[in-house]
Amino acid sequence: MARLRTDLRRGEQVLDRGERLHVVRRWLLPFACLAAAGYAHAQSDDATGAQAPASGWSSVAPPSPEDGDIRGSDPNRDYSRLSPFTFGAASYQPGFDGCALAGSALRDPQGVFAELVRPEGLSGRDSRFFRLSLGASETYTDNLRLAPEGEEISDYITQITPRVDACANSGRIRGELAYQLQGVVYAHNSRFNDVYSNIAGNTTIELLAGRLFLGADTSYGQSVVDPSLSYSRSSLLRADNSTSAWITNISPYYLQPLGPLGDATLRYRYGRTVYGDSDIPESRLQGAYFDLYSPPTSQEWSWHVNAFTQRVRRIDGDAGGFFDGVDFNNGFFDENGQPIDPADFYDERPDSRTTYFDKATIDIGYRVSPTLQLLVLGGLEDEYESDGTNDRLSSPLWNVGFRWDEPSRFLEARIGHRFFGTSYFLTAGLRGRILDVSLSYTEEPSTQDLNQLNRNATVQNTAFPDPTTSLFERSVFVEKEVSVSAAMRTGLARTTVTGYHQRREYIANVPEEQLYGAAARIDYQLRPRTALVPSAGWEHRESRLGMDTDVTDLGLSVVRSLSTSLQASLGYSHAWRDADSRETEYDENRVVLQVMKYY
Repeated sequence: MARLRTDLRRGEQVLDRGERLHVVRRWLLPFACLAAAGYAHAQSDDATGAQAPASGWSSVAPPSPEDGDIRGSDPNRDYSRLSPFTFGAASYQPGFDGCALAGSALRDPQGVFAELVRPEGLSGRDSRFFRLSLGASETYTDNLRLAPEGEEISDYITQITPRVDACANSGRIRGELAYQLQGVVYAHNSRFNDVYSNIAGNTTIELLAGRLFLGADTSYGQSVVDPSLSYSRSSLLRADNSTSAWITNISPYYLQPLGPLGDATLRYRYGRTVYGDSDIPESRLQGAYFDLYSPPTSQEWSWHVNAFTQRVRRIDGDAGGFFDGVDFNNGFFDENGQPIDPADFYDERPDSRTTYFDKATIDIGYRVSPTLQLLVLGGLEDEYESDGTNDRLSSPLWNVGFRWDEPSRFLEARIGHRFFGTSYFLTAGLRGRILDVSLSYTEEPSTQDLNQLNRNATVQNTAFPDPTTSLFERSVFVEKEVSVSAAMRTGLARTTVTGYHQRREYIANVPEEQLYGAAARIDYQLRPRTALVPSAGWEHRESRLGMDTDVTDLGLSVVRSLSTSLQASLGYSHAWRDADSRETEYDENRVVLQVMKYY
């Protein structure tokens, strides 16, 4: 089924030279070899595949064989990743899923806007491409440290960004890799000068024809530590609230046809998150997954049997080391209104170093018409306790609903019961000639560690900023998310609008968190080679540490194509943050001039 694709934006905090060499040797080189092998193999393969998209936006569509439904006929497609049932699958399955990174921005935006508009035709041939680019920019900011009023410092920042994008979309080794090197020089604060790396990639290798596969993904970049404090997702600004994060997943899996019973998949997953700051707890994931899908010949009845277990373990970490020496008494309060230190707050939470996520369900569908299918699901899942433990596979769950789909639109809705009470599920999409719309609502138990390990997904619902809570958070919560996005194309403009709301209801007896916001961007063609790009964003956060914050940003840029392979832009942005604590408020203006050359 077609998926929402979105930009991966990865950045990196300052690392000493020894740590960078260790990371590159241990993680980047093996994965880069896999991606390079995939590209080289595809160069010698005469098979063709889908052309790489020229932009980060991809429409939502109903399942169809052409879009990768489980009932498709291409033996080279990885059908185990795709389910005819939207609800109930494991949260994330690593591996290659098309050239989603092609032409997209990595996690760290270069300036006012995420990226310049990448030229059409990234692929030299339909099933693979290789693209080099070189960017240069000059940035002026009047608040380099995102400090409160009266404490601002300004600076001029010069940046050089070579980048490589590669993808192989055919053959037995498929994969993609995006790598960007950032050299940054500060005119008045040379102690911040450094070189950053930003990496995102994934691959699927067919080890045994049609049976045994190996999926993997990796990303390296910057992650916000605690969004209750001032932060920036750009490595150019120095708010001292970020750390480098290396996230890797490896997942071998086996496919086995079982005749009239359907097609079975057995999968293992190992995930690991490593942070550059030793105070941040690392995490490990091990999981086993089983799926049985009804065969393509079963038209009236369909079924999906799903069972999985995931173990997420936290390793080390010291909240006190990160928050040491910072005065928070003007902003953070406990349930009784008393000021607290966030380090003490996180250290007092239940020490659930290991958390299990288990579920076993059967999902049955009955097609009453070519466009309408009735759905019913039943099974068992874990029930989580306030002390951080969980009773494994002890709580029944069920839901009923329907799925309605046509060639350009679909709707799936369900209502049922889970361990936390009445539950709801909704997903809908519309793809038109000028308008694409998607809507989703989900409810799932999770932890911040599990969310980070799933962060590499390029086809997940990533309308939400990352992370949505502190990396020190260890409690289990029920994550209730609603998101909506729309894209409209006219003769002279492309408009994208997104909105989201997330509520985290913690199993422990602590206050819940809420996050909601909206963003909009218009790419308007002033002249054949000139575009005007206004943008706006707003985010409201209610932290369970007792602080409410609002962050707003406005931007305007002009993009000019100087040739088919050379672009330039000039942009301005204004961002500000209102909070209960003056120490975390800021106001920042930025001007960026940048040039990008494609080879």
